[in-house]
Amino acid sequence: MSEQTSLFSNLLLRKFYEEKLKEHLDRINELKDEKIIYITDLVYCPLKREFRRQYTEISFQFEPYMVLGDMVHKGIQEYLSDMGYEIEKEISKDVEVEGTSFTLKGRMDAFSPNRIVEIKTARSGSNLPQPHHLMQLRLYLAIAGVAKGTLIYVTPDRFVEYEVNSENIDVQSIVKKHVKKENIPMWEWECRNCIYSKFCPYRNL
Repeated sequence: MSEQTSLFSNLLLRKFYEEKLKEHLDRINELKDEKIIYITDLVYCPLKREFRRQYTEISFQFEPYMVLGDMVHKGIQEYLSDMGYEIEKEISKDVEVEGTSFTLKGRMDAFSPNRIVEIKTARSGSNLPQPHHLMQLRLYLAIAGVAKGTLIYVTPDRFVEYEVNSENIDVQSIVKKHVKKENIPMWEWECRNCIYSKFCPYRNL
């Protein structure tokens, strides 16, 4: 590999790294706030959010698959923007659980009043769509009051999309279960992929 290629690759990588680190640092106080729950938190084990609040600094990750995912998102979002979608649309909702008020926050990949689009990358084209991705999109639909959604997957062997209809979801009930730390873990595969599993007392061995 030539020196020029190596330097150019490093410049690109450094740019991605600095963008992700800045985003993480800009949200550091929010990540530690016990009253803020991200919509994506609701589709994973509730202990993940708890550990992230306590060990916020180690929650920052920068891996090749994340860079690949960001590149795919940016590329598809550019086309969706040309089609009139609002990119990285933020959404929030206040929910009260047993007298305590929490703020749900999320950021949709692409939004229009008639449709929400979520983009996902996966290592395999099998076993799609994944339940936690469907749950995330349905939460966005319910909170935003949008009837239709599209879940797009880009994998090494296929490009596929799924139509998702809004459902009558009890968001408050889901938040309550999350706050009370029910369903630990939510999915049997979570512990294998969790950066906090090494010191989690509930690790699914």
